Amino acid sequence: MDAVPGPSGLVISPKQMYKKRQKRLTTKEIEDTLNCSDAEDISEYEGNEMDDIDDPGISDTGSTTDEGDGEETVVLVVDDAEIIPAPQFPSHPKRKKRRRTICKHVTEQKEPPSVPVFDIPEQTEDEVLLTPLQYFKRFMSDEFLSEIVEQSSLYALQQNPNKPLGLTCDEFEQWLGCAFFMSVSKIPNTRLHWSTYTMTEAVSCVMSRNRWEEIKSHLHFVDNSNTDTTDKLCKVRMLIDHLRQEFRKVPMTEHLSVDEQIVPFKGVSSLKQYNPKKPSKWGYKIFVLADDKGYVYDFRPYTGKICPVSTSDVPDLGPSANSVLHLAEVIPHHKNHKLYFDNWFNSLPLVEYLATKGIWCCGTVQSRRLPDLSFQSDKQLASKGRGSYDEWMTTSDSGVTTYAVKWYDNKAVCLSSTFATSQPQQTCVRYDRKRKEEVEVPRPNIVKLYNEHMGGVDLQDQLLAYYRMSFRSRKYLRLVFHLFDMAVVNSWLLYRRSAVSLEIPEKKQYALCDFKLKLAFSLTASGKDLRKKRGRPSTDAVKVNFEKKKKCGRATKPIPEDDIRKDGIGHFPAFSANRATCKLPGCKSKVRMYCLKCNVYLCCDQKKNCFLDFHQ
Repeated sequence: MDAVPGPSGLVISPKQMYKKRQKRLTTKEIEDTLNCSDAEDISEYEGNEMDDIDDPGISDTGSTTDEGDGEETVVLVVDDAEIIPAPQFPSHPKRKKRRRTICKHVTEQKEPPSVPVFDIPEQTEDEVLLTPLQYFKRFMSDEFLSEIVEQSSLYALQQNPNKPLGLTCDEFEQWLGCAFFMSVSKIPNTRLHWSTYTMTEAVSCVMSRNRWEEIKSHLHFVDNSNTDTTDKLCKVRMLIDHLRQEFRKVPMTEHLSVDEQIVPFKGVSSLKQYNPKKPSKWGYKIFVLADDKGYVYDFRPYTGKICPVSTSDVPDLGPSANSVLHLAEVIPHHKNHKLYFDNWFNSLPLVEYLATKGIWCCGTVQSRRLPDLSFQSDKQLASKGRGSYDEWMTTSDSGVTTYAVKWYDNKAVCLSSTFATSQPQQTCVRYDRKRKEEVEVPRPNIVKLYNEHMGGVDLQDQLLAYYRMSFRSRKYLRLVFHLFDMAVVNSWLLYRRSAVSLEIPEKKQYALCDFKLKLAFSLTASGKDLRKKRGRPSTDAVKVNFEKKKKCGRATKPIPEDDIRKDGIGHFPAFSANRATCKLPGCKSKVRMYCLKCNVYLCCDQKKNCFLDFHQ
């Protein structure tokens, strides 16, 4: 664009109009520079970055003209002459203003509001108490175990095509049962279970050491040639999705809690987290939804980022609140479930949204997340004595009333809830250091409910830590062993729930250790042949001896084929009026007993059991 002369004779060039140096001009500076009397005409320049305008001869700000697809172009006018279009500045979206909460200080001791009544779901309880294996098979079905066997065998072929794994479902169940035995025995090294000094017959008589380690090294859950590389948990995604789906099938109880869980692990992994408040500070982090008895309904391993819920009607409330919203998706709406969580998750928008879905919340909260509440200071509450509290309430636009209580015990703690208040106030026993005796301290009802129902995830951690499968293995297998243990603990809690419904005394119920041992023995022995010889398959002596007799011309009656003789079905002893020689090689006894199915004479007495050896 050519330069245009101004009213004072000066020439205004585009270079002078828009220099590279930029600064933010206020309305007053633009008026003084452009000699404008009407501030409304140049109000659109406020907040935008403009270059210095050196010539004072510009007497009027420009207007806006529509060019192209409805875009506005700002121009400057000098004596009604168009000089140069002003640069277009990007319009930044306005930040959404935070809604100010109107709070009310609760000073009068009124009766507590009515707590929403829990809608108990229809439960089909077992008429009889099932075995530990049957409870475990509710989460680990035969079809799922077959899929694990298939993927493990495929992984072994991918590693070495000349050395197939040859794993079967029965053998994998035996491997799993041996692993459960090892978790209870607490021997520091797994190889010691086959050692001469510390041999465990429940393990060594079931499977050889090399075979157990071979299965463990080839344990796999996904085809490596068809994996989602964007998923950091692709190696164990099949196991995670299966257990989450099976855990949800159990009807939920009234009181639920959300908390973090750490899987102990100190190896090298991008998923490893550090939490100083947990007993095991290093490891994989899992967000868990559990009831107050410890049963896990849902869980989500942490992979480094917490995304919002994909559903359009669920708001994005930040990472900590979104982790609760993900787990709350499986909670039935408008059944009046009570959900508890700590101050890392809790916020006012979260509890208000969940209340609109019929899920009532309670938990500790950080005071900075309640900016509109002016609680009394710690000194003011301490001056009133131990057990004093300050209570506020607020009502949202959707009609949800939230109560916030600050209670002073040894130190101050803030709690918020959509269904619990300070009433009815009760007392708790605390130790007074000055008086050196236990005293009764007033305690609000909201604190009592939180302490009673918040520890479900911590209880699950405690039960897992008793008999944990802590084997040296690949890094992601530590998470696999943790999920197997979680399935065992959930099976035991389901057994306890059924025992309570059947009114079985607690003394007659299995403890967790007994339950896991019985489960391990059932996995290793149920439907399996424990007398199977280990090592290389030896030559069948019965068949070899028969071939020798046949060559010599002394074999009068043929023996059945191996698939009939060793099938283990329908072989019953019977007695004949005649006597004949036992068919087992090396035995020359004359016996009357014979096998109904094989139709061969075999002896069975206190000294030897040819009937059993012949059919193995």
